[in-house]
Amino acid sequence: MRSYADACKVLGVSDDAEKDTIKKAYHKLALKHHPDKGGDAETFREVSEAYRVLMEHGSGTMERDLEDYEDWENFDPMAFFKEQFSQNDMFVMVQDYGLFDNILESSDLFGTLFSNIGGIMMDQDKIFNLANTLIGDDGNVIFNTLKSTHAFAKDLGSKIKDVSVNVNAKLKDVYNGRVVRVSVKCRKFEGETLIEHRKKVPISLRYQRFKLPNEGHQMAPGSKVYGDAVFDVRIKDYLDTVYRFNQDDIFVEAAVGKYQEELFLDWADLTLDLALWKQDISKIVMLECCGFYKNQEDERGTMYIHIVYEESIDVPKMKEREKDDEEAMDVVEIKKDYSLIPFKNLLL
Repeated sequence: MRSYADACKVLGVSDDAEKDTIKKAYHKLALKHHPDKGGDAETFREVSEAYRVLMEHGSGTMERDLEDYEDWENFDPMAFFKEQFSQNDMFVMVQDYGLFDNILESSDLFGTLFSNIGGIMMDQDKIFNLANTLIGDDGNVIFNTLKSTHAFAKDLGSKIKDVSVNVNAKLKDVYNGRVVRVSVKCRKFEGETLIEHRKKVPISLRYQRFKLPNEGHQMAPGSKVYGDAVFDVRIKDYLDTVYRFNQDDIFVEAAVGKYQEELFLDWADLTLDLALWKQDISKIVMLECCGFYKNQEDERGTMYIHIVYEESIDVPKMKEREKDDEEAMDVVEIKKDYSLIPFKNLLL
């Protein structure tokens, strides 16, 4: 480091740069090249020397002779770095990563947020650990300020990198837990360029809301950190008669004719013998283990069926099926074993 011009070149500032600009450039480069965080010790020393030169000499002559510094051999860049931080400087550190630069002015709010958060998220733990090493917590205001900023960035980053996918599916497919392939659109980097990437992923429709790890946005160029794909499965048919609640329970509204002896739910391949219900038509049917899937072990929730008579349904009394009737062989087992509960119990 032999001249004022060399110092300006190292920090990437003009010869007439303001002190705040010089300080910001120093913070950014010092954090990038700090030896404790994998940086090059010589580069870190060079950056620290350049900052000392510019701040002690001030702006002015570009060819100022620096050989009058007799203590360069004893210069400790690590101690010098620690001395430079004040409470306000902690916010400058965040600004050095461009977290909030031009976000409000950007026409592409998401793109700006994503790219800026990507930079800080990639190194956020390094910055946090670096401050802990150099400053220490011990109730230090500076460290606590950074701790809050770190937590904020981490929370915001996790929201930005996840991908939300709405899946509209038929009730029958959801009830049976069908596996389908769903298109997921996410952002990834090719070099420094952010591109949209689409791929098909297999999912099971048995769960209402779930996530697939590492199928979301890439956090930053070269980063191995990816968000999750968060799926929200929505039923697109039977909207007026079938309702999902408590994740895996089902409430069904059904109408039957006066002479109807069985109720068939085609989407569940379930046939219900109405004999028990006819003993007390004011109550609702409760079928345990007939709701939506709870888990991979094929456990199911509960199905509740509210049945009412409807005069417009004119079903003649069903004749007893002939034993040799071929269709009878394909009929799903008729549910006779179920409970009746007062409607108010369900509301509670």
